[in-house]
Amino acid sequence: MKLGIQNRQSIDHSKWYTELIQKAELIEYTDISGCYVLRPRAYEVWERITKVLNGEFEKKRVKNAYFPLFITKSALYLEESHIEDLCPEVAWVTRAGDHELEQPIAVRPTSETAMYPHFSRWISSWRDLPLKINQWNNVVRWEFQQTVPFLRSREFLWQEGHCCFATPEEANQDAQDMIDVYQKVYKNLLAIPCVCGTKTEKERFAGAVSTKTLEAYVPATGKAIQAATSHYLGTNFSKMFDISFLTDKGVKTHAYQTSWGFTTRSIGIMIMTHSDDIGLVLPPNVAGTQVVIVPIYKQNQDDTPIDNYGFWLVRELETEGIRVNFDMRKEHRPGFKYNEHELCGVPIRIDIGMRDSANGTCDITRRDTRFKITQFPTRGQTVTDSSIGIAIKILLEEIQTNLLARAQQKLENAIVPCDSMDTMITAIVDRKKMALVLFCGKKRCEDSLKTRLVGCIKSLCVPDNAPHQQGQCINCEELVSGRATLFGRSY
Repeated sequence: MKLGIQNRQSIDHSKWYTELIQKAELIEYTDISGCYVLRPRAYEVWERITKVLNGEFEKKRVKNAYFPLFITKSALYLEESHIEDLCPEVAWVTRAGDHELEQPIAVRPTSETAMYPHFSRWISSWRDLPLKINQWNNVVRWEFQQTVPFLRSREFLWQEGHCCFATPEEANQDAQDMIDVYQKVYKNLLAIPCVCGTKTEKERFAGAVSTKTLEAYVPATGKAIQAATSHYLGTNFSKMFDISFLTDKGVKTHAYQTSWGFTTRSIGIMIMTHSDDIGLVLPPNVAGTQVVIVPIYKQNQDDTPIDNYGFWLVRELETEGIRVNFDMRKEHRPGFKYNEHELCGVPIRIDIGMRDSANGTCDITRRDTRFKITQFPTRGQTVTDSSIGIAIKILLEEIQTNLLARAQQKLENAIVPCDSMDTMITAIVDRKKMALVLFCGKKRCEDSLKTRLVGCIKSLCVPDNAPHQQGQCINCEELVSGRATLFGRSY
């Protein structure tokens, strides 16, 4: 197999993506369609996400727990309107060894029906609230659409938070707080800007009163992709599962609930947002290896000075908390290593040769711009000079900032205000943009609108930062006063 990427984003994005995730050693396909191995380079990104999210959850006094993988049929269908959309995707266990089960058991597609009966037993008084539970787990949704690693798979990893509160104000605030946490993770870790907004009545989570969403944008395809969601459930589920409590005045009432989730889809969004025709581009904050040192070995020379210099550089970088790999493999030439580390998205490459070891210099190449700095001094010439560790740390921060700024500019350029159906379709289909339009938001109107739209155009959200406007709905021509709605093609 050739090392470099043969496909191009602009020509065949699907083939480019499939080739990249395999050659960059992110994904391994299995013999079960839609189920994939997350290789270490991908899983370490997920681990850095989980570490940051757990820190944020702890600040919010959310407790981690774990609930079983299996759900009884009777429990799953207790809330039929909620499970209706997921029904075709539920995987069932019907046999154990040679025995047929008396009742089929569902493999969880989501955990409301697994968790809420326990919440009902745990909560009896206002003193038991708020209850804030999160679990890190896998879910199975037996997709019949074409599966895509990270983006749409039959098994994926996520966290799902489920909380109960005494008042609607507390619950609404929790839903907003968690979407803010998710937005911070996308921005600070993955260098991905998102449109934060509210789903329309048609697109919101089944059983929710309202759904907050983050929508990311993939420039190469012109499609949006749902990045994370946070739902205010009101008392819809607590009434179904009898999650009730006595207030401090002795009045029995139902708890107000939220649920929110963040999945490994985030890794796929990161890949498509930043990567190029050379290969993977990893934001430094989630890269397992932030810096690779490549020694320039030559035949018939004593490589000890280069190796000693490389070990010294490793210590200098690790002192600053930088994750570094000293690639001392002698079976591969430097050019092979350059291509390999570029393909795998290492943010910074440092090249060192015999002359560098003598002069205290190195060559530095950034992965985001592929810009090369030659003869960079590694040892300060005066007491005020920064060490190589501090200099590289600053450069990593610049790369992280540049990736975010670059993606932010593309997102802003992709949002186009439109005042008619024709201009909206042209913007979305022909120009690969997202359209900001006046829309009444009613489900019957959106159902009607979908029959008029081309392909997979849909409402994405009502952005929080959209301007307030007055005018006619783009479809039913009803008078609308409020924020415009974002439409586009979506994964």
